Amino acid sequence: MEPCLFEPRETPQGGAHPPPKQSAGAPQAAANPISSSMLWRSHDDSAVRGIASLDNRLYVLHIRSNKQLDELDARDLRLQQRLDVPGDSYHLADMAACQRLRRLYISHETSNYVYVLALADGAVWTSWKIDGSPWGLSVTSKTNNLLVTLRYVNCVDEYSSGGKRLRRVELERSGVFSPWHAVLQPNSQPELLVVGHGDRGDDTIRVGFVRVLDSGGGTTGHRWYTGPPGENPLSRPQHLAIGMNGTIAVVDVFNDRVVLLDDELRHVGVLKASTDDEAAGWRTSRVCWIGWRLCVAEVQTVKGKFTASRLTVYELRKTEDNCIYGQD
Repeated sequence: MEPCLFEPRETPQGGAHPPPKQSAGAPQAAANPISSSMLWRSHDDSAVRGIASLDNRLYVLHIRSNKQLDELDARDLRLQQRLDVPGDSYHLADMAACQRLRRLYISHETSNYVYVLALADGAVWTSWKIDGSPWGLSVTSKTNNLLVTLRYVNCVDEYSSGGKRLRRVELERSGVFSPWHAVLQPNSQPELLVVGHGDRGDDTIRVGFVRVLDSGGGTTGHRWYTGPPGENPLSRPQHLAIGMNGTIAVVDVFNDRVVLLDDELRHVGVLKASTDDEAAGWRTSRVCWIGWRLCVAEVQTVKGKFTASRLTVYELRKTEDNCIYGQD
């Protein structure tokens, strides 16, 4: 077994984690109803393209010549093993986990494939050919279907667990262009997709609810969010994750922050990097929930060149009404 990748925080008796010591490089919560404690942090020298939690493991997808997939213990980020991923790693785009089937899905945007790792069968790889360039991936909670966001044709394709395309959801009519990621809001009737779209410099950059009108895939925009009140608007909402209590975590890349919304797209809070981190070129990349805790992946780029990546696991608390996000 590999050694621990970081120094864990000491946990006092009773299980409560102390707040982290503030340093120039430590992300901080912005002035908002959310307070955060940094529980664990790890560093790596290869870029992160996906993170997903499955059982008691955290899987991290890297750009490497081989052994691109790290399997970590989700409790303390200790490395358990590294696995090879099919195809070249440079154009890997995202990863999602199916809890019930114990699978990982990985998108490759230039080969137009989604690679499927069946962990229940002893780590067996298969692949699905996709009709377009796949980017963001998510799994529906009730049907265990895979949602594949096709950024360049403004749509989301839904696939069965057997790899059959069930439908194509067109997003253009809803006002969405260049979508990064789409997640089906659990238990929504009619169906609502949470979609992040737009890039720095675009006229419209938003996260929104897109209502699926019919089985034929028509949609209409239902509700939109453009950024925290009194702060910079969204810059690139490229990755989303919905927690067990419905909290939506939005990766906002060029602001190096994670924006937290409730299940009605109302602003809850922000996890924002320090000024020194932003100046050092750190940018948020991916996000996932580990139970009630939040894992954030960041990459560092200096003068257009990647230099490092890191994972941070946070415990979050909502301070207004003592609602606890981060305790099991």
